[in-house]
Formats: sequence, C-alpha cells, structure tokens
Amino acid sequence: MGTLDSREFAQAFPFYLEVGSDGVIVNVGASLQKCSPVVLPGQAFDRRFKVNRPRQIHDWPELLAQQDARCVVVESLDQSHIKLRGSMLFQEGRVLFLFAPVLVHIDQVSQFGLTLNDFPAYDAVADMLLVHRTNQLSLADAQRMADELKRKREQLNLVIEMGKDGVVYLGTEDTIEHASTPFAEMLGVHVADLIGMPGKEVIKLIIDRAHRKGKHDNLDIRLEAGEDVELSLLMPYPRIIKLNQKATQTGGRILYVRDITREAEIDRMKSEFLATTAHELRTPMSSIRGFSELLKLQKMESPIVADMIDTIHRQSERMTELLDELLDLAKIERGAAALQRQPLSLVKLVCHTVDECMATHRDFNVSIDVKDECPEVRADQAALGRIFSNILDNSVKFSPDCRQIDLRIAPESRAGRDGIGVEIKDHGIGMAPEVVNRVFERFYRADASGHLPGCGLGLSVVRELVALHGGEIGLQSQPGKGTRVAIWLPAMAA
Repeated sequence: MGTLDSREFAQAFPFYLEVGSDGVIVNVGASLQKCSPVVLPGQAFDRRFKVNRPRQIHDWPELLAQQDARCVVVESLDQSHIKLRGSMLFQEGRVLFLFAPVLVHIDQVSQFGLTLNDFPAYDAVADMLLVHRTNQLSLADAQRMADELKRKREQLNLVIEMGKDGVVYLGTEDTIEHASTPFAEMLGVHVADLIGMPGKEVIKLIIDRAHRKGKHDNLDIRLEAGEDVELSLLMPYPRIIKLNQKATQTGGRILYVRDITREAEIDRMKSEFLATTAHELRTPMSSIRGFSELLKLQKMESPIVADMIDTIHRQSERMTELLDELLDLAKIERGAAALQRQPLSLVKLVCHTVDECMATHRDFNVSIDVKDECPEVRADQAALGRIFSNILDNSVKFSPDCRQIDLRIAPESRAGRDGIGVEIKDHGIGMAPEVVNRVFERFYRADASGHLPGCGLGLSVVRELVALHGGEIGLQSQPGKGTRVAIWLPAMAA
C-alpha cells in the first residue's frame, strides 16, 4: 500500500477489494461493503463477481493470468445492478482492486445506501453528488420561498376581500391582474370579467356608471397626477366613491376605491343641521341685539341697569358673530355651489368693508394703497365681505398699542392667471412661529387664556372661503412686529 497506512488507504480508496493468490477475498473497502453487504472476507472472488472487461472471465485462475491488464470492470453476481470499474494491481502474490461504482443515475447513490462521505474527494461522483446536493438545497429554498410567498399572498388577498374598499392591481402591461370582490360589486360586474381588462377600459367602465359623465373625462389624468377623485355612481345603484392610485416599483399601479356614501350623508346632515341651527338661533339673537340697542338709547337712572344692558348688547354682538361664522362654515361644507357669484369690484368691496369695520374703531387709521387699475372678480359678495372683515377685526383685536393698519391692492398674476392681490398689515403684537403654523386650524385659538373673544373659527373659515373662490392666502408674523396677511383672487376673465 506504499506510504499510506491502512486507515489512510481506506479513506483514499473506500471501494477497494484485496484478494489473495488463491482467489479468496482478504479485505473489503467500507463503502463497497456498504452497497454490497454480501461481500465478506474469506469468500471466493469468482463466487461473488464476474469480470466483464478486459473480457468476460468467470474463474479466478483465468483472471490471475491477465497480469498485463490494468483496467477492469466487474459485476456482482448477487446484485446484477451493481457494477464496479477500476484498476487491478498485482502485489506480492495478491491482487488489489481499486474500484469506483458505475452510476447511471444519481438516484442510485441513495439506492445503494451511499452518501457524499463514501466517495473520495478526487472522484467525479463526489463532484456530481455535491452539485446534486447543492441543487437539492437550492430547490428546497426556492420551494420554501414559494410557499412563503403563497402564504403571504393568501393572507393579503384575505385581508383585501374582508375589507369594504375596492382594490385593483394593474401589471406592467396595464391590464388587471387582481381585482377585489368589493370593487367588482361597486361596478356591478364579476371579478372574472375584470381580470385581463386594460386600464383605460376600467376607467371607462367607472365613468359609464357615474353621474355627470362628461365631467370625469379626464379621470385617468387626475389619477396619474396623484389627485383624490370623488364621484357619484348611478349604477348599479346610487353611491359616492373616492378613487386614488399609486404606482408600484415594478411598473404597475394599484387603483384604490373607497365607498364614502355614508360619510357623505353624515357630512350633508351635519351641514344641514349646522345651517338650520345657526339660522334658527340668529333670529332670536337679532331681536335681543336690536332691543338691547334701543334700551341703550334710553337714559337709565341706574348705572347698574345701564351696565347690564351694555353687557347684553356686547354679548349678543359676540353671539351674532359666532353664528355668522357657523353659517359661513355651513356654506363651506356645502361647497362652491352654495356661493352666489357675481361680477364685483374688489377695490370697492374692500373699501366698503373698511368703512364698516372702522365705524366702531375710529381711533384706528387705515391707509389704502391701490396700484393701477384692478380687474373685477366673480365672487360671492357676502363671503368676500366676511373674509376681509374677519382679517380687519383681527388686526384691530391684536393691535392694542399701534393703531395703524396698512392695506395694499394691486393686480397680480400667478401661474399664468391674472388676478388681484390684497395685503393687510398691522403693527400689533404678532405671533410666534408655532402659532403661525396652526393659525388656520379650526377651533385653534392663539390666545388660550380666553381674555380675547373668539372661538377659533375665523381664519379657518377665511382660508376655505378663499379656496372656494379659487384663490390663495398666506400669513406672515413675528412677535412684536405685527402680522401680514396676503390674499390673491383670480380675475373674472381667468
């Protein structure tokens, strides 16, 4: 065995077979005995194997005479499917066979009860087994990932189906690959009819079921721009839906549809209740205010009675202002349809509002600077009056020391549209940055102490009324340096 000891030799040639000169098996490699357990030391070689190469030989003396042969192929007589191929070496009256199994298919490895450890590192079978094992592990990992993805997909589909909102996934070809049952029910179709439908046909299907179809001809453009689109459906039965869409990283898009019929109905009822309640309260409040004004004109002998009448009148005015703000809020809730639009001269309206507001604040000075000739606007006169009176009242309220208000009106274009800019600046106490960030929120009050009257609706109502007219509003302020409010409204031609 050369320089190798018996243990090293067995590791290097696990399929070896050592046979004496008399043809009796002396030693059997561990791996050979593993795949052919019937082969044991002390048995005759030609009782267990037949030689196929270099030619068919059936007895030991005949094989022993083939000392010039080096390559040999033998076949088990007990297990005909086991074939061994290797070298035949003659040493000191003994014959040493260094075999390797002939494997037609990789499955024979497990069939013979063999593993990767049964083959030496130099054997090509070991490489094949290693590749096969690697492929098996990769396949198992891929199967696990596929099973996990399938489980996640089933979970996601279950969540989508259990929800009340409609979800549609359009793939890279812009055709529907998945549509939820709620979405199909909203349109009165079957899910199977939607699969494979192009995106444009889906949009057309929605528009065909919508109220005022022509208004939504650019629905796909608005959705691509990231806009939330609200529309009313007439089919299969009346409802209000809100649509939006998101692009996926793979080039597809998800269309999300939410049924807001109940929310819209609740908002409508809230707006009606708000408007009705404010109107109903305004009537008795007008009476209280009117009679208190009459009583103030009378000369009261008792100063206590005069003070009580003055308090009633002052609080009735405050309640009237609150009711006016609630009525404006109801108008906003009903949307732009509630506005009574007409051509107006913004310069005249602002000047008239200044006269009305300053009638009770004669110690204030208002400078009005009109730049160039200003175009008319198409707007609701009462709503614009509320906008400017509210800002002027705030300027007065928050300017206890410096009683100067600067007002500037000038033509101004924005985003290619003609319009008019109105700037109102006071020199009062101003506001901190954290207050400026929240000043347009509903019911937010800069003065939390309650020393100054108001319910926190004024500027929020102003901003929404400006938006209903297609305009913009901005506010800048610094503590101790006053506040500047800039309003822009589109010209009537725009």
